[in-house]
Amino acid sequence: MQKNAVNQARCSFNRTLPVEVVTSIFRTCIQHAIDTSDRVEEGLPPIPSQSGTMSVPLKIGAVCALWRRVAWSTPYLWTTISIAFFRTSEPEYVQLLREWLNRSGTLPIDITVYTGVASSTAPAQPLIQMLAASCKRWHSACLRLPLTLLRNIFAVAQHLPTIDSLEVVSSQMPSDEEDRPFWTTHPPAPKSIRMVALTTKQLNVRWEVLTHANLAEYSTERCLEFLRCAPMLESCHFYSVVETVDTTGQLESAPILVHHNIRQFGYNINTYNKTTSLLAYVSMPKLVYFRYRAISITEVGIPDFLDRSQCRLTHLDIDTLASSFVPIFQILTCNAAASITHLIFQTGATSGGWDMPGNFLAHLADASMLKFEDKDGKPVQLSMVPRLEVIKYNYTSSAPFPWKYVPDIFKEARAPNTEPTLVEGTEGDHPTRRPLRQFHVLHDSPRYHADIIKPEIFAPLMAAREAGYDIRYEDFDEDTGKMVDLFGGSLYYYNLRKAEADMEASNTSKDNA
Repeated sequence: MQKNAVNQARCSFNRTLPVEVVTSIFRTCIQHAIDTSDRVEEGLPPIPSQSGTMSVPLKIGAVCALWRRVAWSTPYLWTTISIAFFRTSEPEYVQLLREWLNRSGTLPIDITVYTGVASSTAPAQPLIQMLAASCKRWHSACLRLPLTLLRNIFAVAQHLPTIDSLEVVSSQMPSDEEDRPFWTTHPPAPKSIRMVALTTKQLNVRWEVLTHANLAEYSTERCLEFLRCAPMLESCHFYSVVETVDTTGQLESAPILVHHNIRQFGYNINTYNKTTSLLAYVSMPKLVYFRYRAISITEVGIPDFLDRSQCRLTHLDIDTLASSFVPIFQILTCNAAASITHLIFQTGATSGGWDMPGNFLAHLADASMLKFEDKDGKPVQLSMVPRLEVIKYNYTSSAPFPWKYVPDIFKEARAPNTEPTLVEGTEGDHPTRRPLRQFHVLHDSPRYHADIIKPEIFAPLMAAREAGYDIRYEDFDEDTGKMVDLFGGSLYYYNLRKAEADMEASNTSKDNA
């Protein structure tokens, strides 16, 4: 009785809102049901969850009869299909899939399928066949499956006319079928693709129309092959690149590959050794965002790559260890760095016994125009990121962050909301002071926690904040799983100490009286 009464409940909210408005509200629910941010960073597709997007219409329908009728008759709520099965027998998924396909009508669908099953199994076949039969409605597809199941799907799913995004992850193909393509009649034409280890011949989509790509576990040669096949790429990120030594000399003799459309490029390598870097063989004139992830940054050719591209780089994101400041300095003083406005660093405190963030901040605080000696010992002046507006430092060390340099950085910066003063007698619009306005430090380490900022440094930092500069210092609180603002914590601590001192002084004055 009680359950039935609740089920038939009608609130004023339900009565006053038109069904169209309620439907629109429901549509927004589905957009935030699965968080994939952690998977994107690794270059892998998201692992689906039964408690995620697929449960949205069921949760809505459980509220009351009105909501259930609206949810049951809203095809859009049923267009996301997310299945993860880890046991060899999952017959209930067939019934669920049939229900979602029927209720979504003829709308395009987004599918994600993940399995831990090592090989094709009989119970999985009805599910796979039903999924493949819906291929003409696929808008996006994320398939993380054994090779046998992938081939079974694509044997049926030969025509994907509405596909926009395709993600395929599988085990490495056997050598005897290394180049056997998935599609033989209608190669799909997605705008976005993410894949791991597969070759361009295996995943034979129409590469010439591709605009966005995330790829993992490729050699330098494979990366070059992919860039040649996809001339319309605007965004490309390579993860876990296996750089090798060019023993044949083919790369050295090949002409530089000029890619005319890439604006965002990410490059992640996982080797300590000196190898053949992709950056030595490519040029990207339209590049504005460059992200580099590596174990070491001793000899990577980043300055040569950027200057060869003659690009107007605005965003530089570096995550690496360095045995000295020289490679970092070379990057930040190359010609392309003159246009950088956003700089993101992630390094430890020390490498080889030297202070990485301290060296960087000390050089940045010295002046906008830096004096330096070239290889012949002659003094020269180099411009170190003169247009820098934002610095974000992801700090993962137990050592204290070198805040002592930061106040001097803002002494050299242009005041907020003021017009730039340009260097007289120089070409272009070279500013005499950086337009720096943001400095964020993220102490992202659950093992080590930062202390409050020392008072002799805290005062000038607070003065800079009061002048309009955005300076933040956040630490990860493992108890709450949230970031804590240490400026706020330091300010609270010093205000508390001041209040205690004032109270003690007041009490002393009363006692003396």
